[in-house]
Amino acid sequence: MVLKTSSSCFKRRSATVDLDAGEEPSSTFTDRHLCESRDRFLLNSILIFVLRKGYTAILKEVIQLYGQLCLKPPPFCVWCCATVLFSKTLNEDLIETDSNNCNLSTNYQDQLETLITVGNNLFSTLNDSSPYKPCLNTYLKEARRIIMHLYLESSAPTSNYTLCFSKLNQHYSQSDLTDEVHNFRLRFLTLFVSENKVNCYLNERWFPARFNVFKKLQQLAFDIVKHLPEVLLDKVGSSEWVYNDAILLELNTLLALIIRQQFIRKSTCTEEDLFELIHAYHSQSCPSQLL
Repeated sequence: MVLKTSSSCFKRRSATVDLDAGEEPSSTFTDRHLCESRDRFLLNSILIFVLRKGYTAILKEVIQLYGQLCLKPPPFCVWCCATVLFSKTLNEDLIETDSNNCNLSTNYQDQLETLITVGNNLFSTLNDSSPYKPCLNTYLKEARRIIMHLYLESSAPTSNYTLCFSKLNQHYSQSDLTDEVHNFRLRFLTLFVSENKVNCYLNERWFPARFNVFKKLQQLAFDIVKHLPEVLLDKVGSSEWVYNDAILLELNTLLALIIRQQFIRKSTCTEEDLFELIHAYHSQSCPSQLL
């Protein structure tokens, strides 16, 4: 697979995901554009590394750094960030609150709807040979199943299932004749027959399983990002780092030289190292090479 950035290509065997999709083309390439392209390459490398390593605590700070540099993160990586953080936040809330709290569903319906919508759009752009496609398909199937249960939760207190029925038709279309969709629709429609059936199903089947279901969704999100390619931070501490060190020196942006300074004697790149890197950038601790 090849994931393209403006400064480098990450090689894989199959399809292509353009990490600069949505960027406005420029007719003139100035020094500012050159600096931006170099920083974009470095930030994309950091973001990909953070996602693949599961460093969720620093994700938001990395995304914010794009904004501070007037850059946009790759849409595919933004969606990956959202899926990982959604599941993390939701699981933390489930631990802190009563697992049978029906109000939880209303806090997450819109977020999951957005993830499904954007995920469907991303899925349609992937070639069949893409390593992301099977994992993304599995994630979306589970997300659709979960969101229907969230709508069922929020509808149960009033016994008004109009929205739930509408969402069932949206996510499990009647025109889809596959056994999987047909069987899910049938099971859900039989619940609407009686309020007692809905309550029994929620209390006996859904609520006890809900925490594990969301843990599974989180794992499915990580299954997607593990296919992201290796980047320069993967080589920290290895014999190959000397080549990346020379590249960073040649790039000669503040971010590049802070990365070089941060990892020149490190054996690996930890999440704490990345926090220190971002702090150094915010404090504008300029390495001597840049002066």
